[in-house]
Amino acid sequence: MDEQQMASTATLRLTELYSHDIFRTPLEARFDRLTRLARASLGVPVVAITVRSGDRLWFKSVVGWEVRELQLADSLSERTLARTQPVVIEDTLLDSELARHPLVVKHPKFRFYAGQALTDHRGLAVGTFDLYDLKPHVLKKTDLQIMDDLVQLARKELLTTDFGDAQAQLVKKLSSARREALMDPLTATWNRRAADDLLKTAIENADRDKVALGVCVIDVDKFKQINDTHGHPVGDLALRRVARCLTGSVRDGDIVCRTGGDEFLIIMPRVGPNEAEIVAARVRQNVADTPLRIRESNKQVQVSISTGIAVRRPGETTPAKDLVEAADRALYHAKEARDNARAFAHER
Repeated sequence: MDEQQMASTATLRLTELYSHDIFRTPLEARFDRLTRLARASLGVPVVAITVRSGDRLWFKSVVGWEVRELQLADSLSERTLARTQPVVIEDTLLDSELARHPLVVKHPKFRFYAGQALTDHRGLAVGTFDLYDLKPHVLKKTDLQIMDDLVQLARKELLTTDFGDAQAQLVKKLSSARREALMDPLTATWNRRAADDLLKTAIENADRDKVALGVCVIDVDKFKQINDTHGHPVGDLALRRVARCLTGSVRDGDIVCRTGGDEFLIIMPRVGPNEAEIVAARVRQNVADTPLRIRESNKQVQVSISTGIAVRRPGETTPAKDLVEAADRALYHAKEARDNARAFAHER
């Protein structure tokens, strides 16, 4: 294929992507990695990658701020979308347009904002890469270069799609409204109904490609106790935190779903037993390493999860229901073994 044919093919793929855009799609590890990297390298507490649809912004990834969707007029990104160069506001209280903005004078009281538009192949702004701070902030020349590098990586992710896996196949065939009906509004992951469809498709793909498929079932330890002790808003915050830890811990192509009150499912294509256990161990560790801070009382709530995995090897014909039940049994045994170990330690 010559360069002209390659360019034409790329253009067709980009056009196809935006006819099935990613507005109102679940959290994805590939975007969360970029926002976490930006927060660590640029020294700001809040970073977001947004996607625009009409007069609304969908937060495809955000760290440091509990938000999923905003009216464009209610955001700080409107100016960014209208410009080709980065927008940097070192102190929002000194900016004539933002000094009285609700996000500046009310919670979260942002004092710094920097943003750069994410453009499609035609140069049209389809989203933003945004930095926020609760105090005035100055970006050095090297910071601006890092920001631009991250913007280009985010743009590449937005413009890259592979419709070969179950999640992308589902996104491709559904409208934004239908996708929204299959998403859990609290955690921005797929819901149980979507999980059933996604697992069915993942099994079909595994059979077609003659590869293994794994599932990991998860529940939050002593979740009722968290709700009873700290209240349901803290319980909801814990579930959102767990969901973010899950999406930040899995491999690209793995699918995270919330299947019940405090229950989650990870669908892992092309995975063997050893790698599935590595993913599960990483998930458990990342949740344990991310305690929940309650702002009102300045207390921390330690959250932990239990996991159970099952792997469907190439050539096996285990149906979806049986595969999940096998993972459920593994989860039960893991919780029982840990509880027994705790009881024994207490007796001693």
